[in-house]
Amino acid sequence: MLDFGLMDQSVLEKMRADWNHRAGEDAYYYVAFGRRKQDDSEFFQTADEVLAWLRDEMGRLETEPGKGRALEIGCGPGRLMRPLSAEFREIHGIDVSDRMIRLAERNLEGIAHAHVRATSGADLSPFASSYFDFVYSYAVFQHIPSRDVVLQYLREAVRVLKTGGILACQINGQVERGPRATTWEGVGIGAQTVIQLARELDCQVMALDGVGSQYMCTTWRKRTPGWRERSAGRKAERALREIRPAGGADRITAGRPAAFALAAERLDRDCDVADLTARVQGRPASVCAIRHPSPDGWNEIVVVAQPCEVGAAPVELYWQGESLCRPVTLQVAERCVGRPTLVSLTDGMNYLSGSRITSRTVKIILDDVTAPDRVRVTIDGRAVRSSGPDCISAQMLRYEWNLFLKDAFGPGRHRLLIEHGETALPVLTIDLGVLQSLDVFRGVPPGERLLERGGDGLWWVVTVVAGVGKCRSQAVAASAGALPFAAGRFAGIVFRGNPEPKALGEFRRVLKDDGALYVEAPSSGRPVAEELARVSGLTCRWRRDLADGRASSKAVFLRALWSLGRRAADHFLGTRMARGGMGFYFGRAWGPEDAGARLNGCVRCGAVHSSTQISAAGPVTSLFPLALYRCPSCGATNVLTLDR
Repeated sequence: MLDFGLMDQSVLEKMRADWNHRAGEDAYYYVAFGRRKQDDSEFFQTADEVLAWLRDEMGRLETEPGKGRALEIGCGPGRLMRPLSAEFREIHGIDVSDRMIRLAERNLEGIAHAHVRATSGADLSPFASSYFDFVYSYAVFQHIPSRDVVLQYLREAVRVLKTGGILACQINGQVERGPRATTWEGVGIGAQTVIQLARELDCQVMALDGVGSQYMCTTWRKRTPGWRERSAGRKAERALREIRPAGGADRITAGRPAAFALAAERLDRDCDVADLTARVQGRPASVCAIRHPSPDGWNEIVVVAQPCEVGAAPVELYWQGESLCRPVTLQVAERCVGRPTLVSLTDGMNYLSGSRITSRTVKIILDDVTAPDRVRVTIDGRAVRSSGPDCISAQMLRYEWNLFLKDAFGPGRHRLLIEHGETALPVLTIDLGVLQSLDVFRGVPPGERLLERGGDGLWWVVTVVAGVGKCRSQAVAASAGALPFAAGRFAGIVFRGNPEPKALGEFRRVLKDDGALYVEAPSSGRPVAEELARVSGLTCRWRRDLADGRASSKAVFLRALWSLGRRAADHFLGTRMARGGMGFYFGRAWGPEDAGARLNGCVRCGAVHSSTQISAAGPVTSLFPLALYRCPSCGATNVLTLDR
C-alpha cells in the first residue's frame, strides 16, 4: 500500500470543504455545469457525450460485457455511475465530498451492485490491488490544486487495476497556473509527464488526445512488468492497408495543424502512443491514439501533423525508430484564408438554454482562429468585457471566450458581431432574458410549441426540444388582437397585462383544444379571473400572488429600499403591500399546480421571477444580512425574497 503520510493534509481538507459547500449549494450545477437547479432528467442527459467516449474506451476491455468490475474516481452524485452500472457486474465510486456521496446513494438506490464511499481525496486505499477491470475519471483531476495528488491518484488507479485492465481519464493539460491553482481551477499536467508516469508504472499508452488543452484525455492499459523492454528491437511484419483523414473527410487542409487516421493491419500489440512517431512532408508529427481493433483486426492510428503545404504529403510511421511501412501519400488542399468558424454560442452558465442568455454571460467557441488576440466581440455595437482566449484544441485552432454583459443590455434580442482582424463573421442574434412559458408549462412534451408575449411588440414562439429548459425560440412582431398563426398551433400561451376581449379570442383560436393559458394581470381579485374565464371559455385552475412589477429607470436605489420595506412588512406584519397583481392559470394542467407567490419584482425593468428562476439564472450573492441577485432580464441588482 502506498504511504500518504507526507501528503499535505491542508490541501485535502480544503478539497473536502469546498466540494461539500458546492454540493450543498447546487451539486448538479457544479458537476455538469448545464444550468443551475437542474432536475434529475436534465442532469443525467448532460452525460451523453462523456458516456460515448467511455463506452468506446471500454471496447478495449478483455472481459465479457457485464462481467467486469469498474471504479470511478470522483463519482459526484453518480451521473456516470448510474448509466454505466448496466455494463458491469460490480461498480464502485469514490469522492472526497461526503455530501456528494449522499446524493450518489440516493441516485443509485435500487442498484445493488453499485457502491459509493467518501475517501481521503488522494488514494484508493479501501481497494485491493489488481481488483478492477476498468478505472475512469472525468472532470475531476482538473479541479485538484495539487500536482502530487493528481499523480498519486494515477499511481493508485494502476495499482487497483488488473493486468490488462484499462484506465481512461481526463486531465487538465494546460500549462500549470502555479499559485493560482484552486479547488476549481486546478493544476495542469503536461503530456510528457503523463507519458513518463505511464512508463514508470509499466502501462501502455493507447491514447493521449487534446494535448495542451483543459480536456486532455488519456487511456492506459496495465501490462506486466518489463513488457516494454521485452518488445524492444522485436521485428514483425506490419502493413498499412490505407490512409484516410480523421472524421471521414477526403483530404486535410494546408496552413493549420491537421488530424488524420491511418488504418493499420497486423499492428504489433505492444505498439503504444509513447513509442510511435510519424513524419509528414518530412516534418515530425505526433501519434495521439491507437483505436482498438475492428472486428476484422484492423487498428486505426490517429496522427496530428504540423501545418502542411499544398500538394502531396508523404506520411511515414515509426515504432521504436523502425519504419513500419513504405510512405503513403496524403493530399493537402489549399486553405481558404478567411474568418474563423463558429462552433457554439451558449449561455455561459446555463448550457441547456442555447442562445437564450439567462445568466448574463455568453460563451463563444471558434475554430480556425489564427490570431486569437485579434478577436473582438461587440453587442449592439458596444464592446463587452470578456475572459479568454482559452485554447481548447491546438489541432483545430479552437478557442473559447466568456462575455460578461453590462446592465445596459435589457431583455429581448441583441445583435452580436465577432471580428477577427479585418474579417467579420455574419451577425448573430442572442435572446436575453428568462422564458416564463418554460417555467409555467413544465410538463409540455418535446415537439410542442408555446407562445409568450415579450417586450417591444414581440412574441416568442418557443419549441420544446428535450424537456424543460431546452428549447428553440423565435421572435415574431404581432398585435395581440391579430396573431399571425394558424388555429390550434400552441400548447400554451403566456401573457402579461390585462388582455382585451379581442386578444382573448385570438388566444383561444391559436390554442389547441386541450391547451393552457397563463395571464399575469396587474390588478387582482375574483372579478378578473371570472372575466378571463368567461371570454376565453377556459376553466381557471389556480392563481398566485405576484410582486409589484412596475418598471422604472429612475430612482432605482430608492425603489429598491421601498420594495424591501414593503416585503419586510408583508413578512413580519402579514400585510400585502408588496403584491402588485395576480397570475391566473386556465385550461389543461401541464404539470403540478404552482400557486406559490412570486415576490421578486425587478426595481428597474419590472420583470417578476420566482426565487427558483433567479437561482437557476445565476449566483445569489450576500451583503449581510441581505441576499442579492441580478435580474435575469435586465441585470439590475435586487434584493432576493423567498417565495412564501
